[in-house]
Amino acid sequence: MVTPVLVRFSKKQIEAIDLLVAEGVGESRTEVICRAVESLDEAICRMRTILEIEQSNRQRPERGPEEIRAMAVEIALEGRERWVWAEDGRCVPEQEAKVQEISIGQCPPRPTLDRNEATPRIRPKFSNEQHEAIDRLVADEVGVTRPEAIRRAVEYLDKAVCRSRRMHEEIAEFERHPPDTELEAWVWTADGRLLPEPVVIEQGIPIGTGPPRNRPDGGEQN
Repeated sequence: MVTPVLVRFSKKQIEAIDLLVAEGVGESRTEVICRAVESLDEAICRMRTILEIEQSNRQRPERGPEEIRAMAVEIALEGRERWVWAEDGRCVPEQEAKVQEISIGQCPPRPTLDRNEATPRIRPKFSNEQHEAIDRLVADEVGVTRPEAIRRAVEYLDKAVCRSRRMHEEIAEFERHPPDTELEAWVWTADGRLLPEPVVIEQGIPIGTGPPRNRPDGGEQN
C-alpha cells in the first residue's frame, strides 16, 4: 500500500533534493525522500545495535535504553555515512556497494539547478514499511511530527552525500595537481578533508594523521 504525505520543504531543501536526484540517489524527488527516510532509519538502528553490543561486551550497565537511543540518533545525524558513485551513475551507500559488489565510478559534476523551478510542497508516497520507519524516527525524536522527521532525514542524506562529494572532488584536485615541491604539499585535515598545506597553516585547520578509514559503524575515522 502506498500512502501520500504532504510535506512542506524550504527552497533550499528542494534544491538539495533536486541535487540528489541529479546525482543518481533517486530517479525522482519522491524516491530521494523515501531513500532519505530509509537511510536515516537504518543508520539509527545500526548505531543503536553497535552501542548495545559494546555495552554488553563490557558486562556492566553504563547506559540506559533511553540514553542509548539518544546517542544513536545523535551519532547518525552527524552524517558519517559515506556514499559512492557507481559506474552506472547511481549514488549509493558505500556499504551497499560493497555488499552488492557494485562497480565504483567517478563523482559526477555538480549540476546547475534552476532556483525558479523549486516548489515548497511535495506529496511523496510512502509504503507501509516506510511509514513505519517514519514513525520510528518520530519516536526517536528526530522530529516532533512526520513531516519534520522527513525533512530531517532529507537534510541527513544531503549532508552525507555532500561529504562524499567533497572528498571525491578534493582527491580529484590532488590527482590533477600533485605536489611538485615541499611548498605545494597537500595534507589531510582532522575532519577528513584534503587541502593544500599553505591553506591549512594559514587558516589554522587541525591536521589529521591520514585519509579517513571506514569505521565499524559505517562512518569515518582519521
